[in-house]
Amino acid sequence: MEDKAKKQKQKELFRGLKIDTIYIPNFSEEPAFYYFTDLAYGKFAYNSLLLHRDGKRLVVSNSLQHSLLIKKAKKNGFSIARKHNGSYWKTLQKNIHCKKLGVDYSALSLELAKKIKKTLHVKLFDISKYLEKIREVKTEVEIRRIRVAAKIVSSIVDDIPNIFRQGMTEKELADAIESEIKMLGLEPAYNTIVASSKNASVPHYVPNKHKIRKGFLLVDVGVRYKNYCSDVSRTFYVGRATKKERALYEIVFNAKNIAEENMRAGVKASKLFDSANEFLKKHGFEMCHAIGHGLGLETHDFPGRISAESNFVFSPNMCFTIEPAVYGAFGGIRIEDDYLVTNGKPKKLSKANDEFTEI
Repeated sequence: MEDKAKKQKQKELFRGLKIDTIYIPNFSEEPAFYYFTDLAYGKFAYNSLLLHRDGKRLVVSNSLQHSLLIKKAKKNGFSIARKHNGSYWKTLQKNIHCKKLGVDYSALSLELAKKIKKTLHVKLFDISKYLEKIREVKTEVEIRRIRVAAKIVSSIVDDIPNIFRQGMTEKELADAIESEIKMLGLEPAYNTIVASSKNASVPHYVPNKHKIRKGFLLVDVGVRYKNYCSDVSRTFYVGRATKKERALYEIVFNAKNIAEENMRAGVKASKLFDSANEFLKKHGFEMCHAIGHGLGLETHDFPGRISAESNFVFSPNMCFTIEPAVYGAFGGIRIEDDYLVTNGKPKKLSKANDEFTEI
């Protein structure tokens, strides 16, 4: 269904640009294509989109999906151009009437760029930074979808102690979690991470046949709902934890609370990182990766990562994760939640239990 606020976003995109048409090919699951068409993510490859200054959106369809696109067009706010005489390039020629064409260079191969210039007789103008900018602040529809995705994944995370069985491997638990997601008719936002004991010290660990043992068990899971992502991490403890191990968890928990206090409109992102990182340093740790990132159509969305080098300032209706972590010989502890930026305290979108939990 069309997000009417995207019409205003399209106007914002062209404001200040001396071009009349933008070309967005979808050969490798280009997020901008789905942003403006609201078609189901990952299911409309090899279709392309033309955005025009007058607000029109035109999808150049491949023959296989043409009938399905006809059903979606009016509801989703775009028109369709079927291939002219069976030729993709002739169709583009028929619908592009400009000498300067806007494209996203970050999603364009050198070979395709050359082909566009040669075949359409146009100069190319990189609009990648402009596309990033309009995606930073979310519309009400986007926020609603991220909120639902966060609610769903929170429920699944809360069920992990029930899903877990002694003797399971990391891969078996990851598969079981993803099975829960698929039973709801949804897809994981990314490959679920399950890391046991020392393996939890690797931030982007890939679960394998390693048996889950006593110690910290880190699970990082997200759900994609109507194209929009959630991203939540929880660290459980398999067996009985010592006071020292409980204290480690408390350090990360408190670091996240400190970070939350600095996520509000007008605050520079690097300040959030620094505040939590200074707290961790007092306890002998230090962040070895960003403490969060934008959330939206992509798990790592715009305006980007929250790190010591981040120059952007938080604005209302931006969505982010906060994920402080500590790693060491004990493994790793990471607690991650999803948030909506406001003028005051951020709204926590994910509500999974974050108390220390033994399983």
